[in-house]
Amino acid sequence: MDPAEVPEFDAPIIGDNVYIGPGVKMSGPLRIASDCAIGANSVVTHSFNRPGVMISGFPAKIVGLQGSQDMLVRGCDFVPALRATESIIDDLQAAG
Repeated sequence: MDPAEVPEFDAPIIGDNVYIGPGVKMSGPLRIASDCAIGANSVVTHSFNRPGVMISGFPAKIVGLQGSQDMLVRGCDFVPALRATESIIDDLQAAG
C-alpha cells in the first residue's frame, strides 16, 4: 500500500520493504515510503514520501538513493540454497 494513500493517524505509517535500523526513533503522524532504509539511531521527525531513499541522522534527512534494495533478505531468496542443501543431504543419506 502506498503510504500517500493512507489517511493520517497518530502513529507512523511505514511502506513496504522498509529497513529500520536498530535504535531508530519515530513517532507521530509521519509516513515512510516503500523501499526506504533508515540508518541506526536516526530520529525521524517528518515524513519521507520519496520511495527508495536512505534516511539517516538527527534529525533524519535523505543521505542516499540506495534505499533498502541490498539490506533485506526475503524468504524466497533462500529457496534455491535450501533445495541444494536438501539434495546434498539426500545423497549423503543414500550413500551411507
